[in-house]
Amino acid sequence: MNKKIEEVIKEAESKNVSCLIDKAYEYFNKKSNLLLTELFARNALETSQSCGEAMDLLDQLGNVYYGKKKSTIDNNDFSIGDIDINKLKNRLSTIKEFGIIQDILPPSVIDGGAEEVVNVINNAFLGKTRSAVILVKTFGEKCVDPEYMNNLRILNKRIESHGTLDYIKAINKSILRNIINTRESEIIKNKFTIDRNKFVMKFYRHKACAYCGSSVHDLVTFYGMKNPKRGRGLSWEIDRMDPRKPYEDNNYEFVCYYCNNAKADVFIGNEFCKTLGPAIGQTIKAALPAKTMCK
Repeated sequence: MNKKIEEVIKEAESKNVSCLIDKAYEYFNKKSNLLLTELFARNALETSQSCGEAMDLLDQLGNVYYGKKKSTIDNNDFSIGDIDINKLKNRLSTIKEFGIIQDILPPSVIDGGAEEVVNVINNAFLGKTRSAVILVKTFGEKCVDPEYMNNLRILNKRIESHGTLDYIKAINKSILRNIINTRESEIIKNKFTIDRNKFVMKFYRHKACAYCGSSVHDLVTFYGMKNPKRGRGLSWEIDRMDPRKPYEDNNYEFVCYYCNNAKADVFIGNEFCKTLGPAIGQTIKAALPAKTMCK
């Protein structure tokens, strides 16, 4: 057993709610090993069901998972099918007074078809390390939702001071969607359409892997015994139950690394839950020392 994990498990057995919360925040502030944060927070809530700090921390954890997954999906390059070319052409005609868009996506590119548009956006527009700053300053509330614009003004300082290329690309994609899309029409598809509030509530209510049933306690203990080398295993992973569909409400679950790795993009969630999921859960439980197994 990994000595550090062994110490964590012993500390998490405390019935002192204040100590549990302090340890939970200690791991939460590190922004990694999120299962350790959850282990302490849920134990605190189990000890005191009215512990507001534990509830608040679980809410924050849910938002962290949401933000991380959304960022990961949004950072994927656009592909053919993500953009409605005809709607894009019509939308650009309404904002043609903004030269920067015309410079990046002139009529000749639009007329070149979906493949050329996607290549230009991915390789030219998203690759401009200063374009996010330019866009923030060029597009005002005429084209961008006011609330979103306020967030961009805050982000702008971070972009100018230490914006890495990946960070710039992520911001550019978000800006592009908010400029091009309208309330009436989604011209550039959002691949991650899960409702944040529903996501956080679902996270708060779940207590085990949706596929194998392993608890936070069991997963942390198993990790300490096996110490996976790929840097995964101490956070929940967000899996699409049906890999053929996008990340949307009713098509995702909180699952452990071991199940997500085994399921890949091959099996449907219901199929996996019948045989492979339970088998993984039984394997994990069989490996745990009897006294550490979660009831």
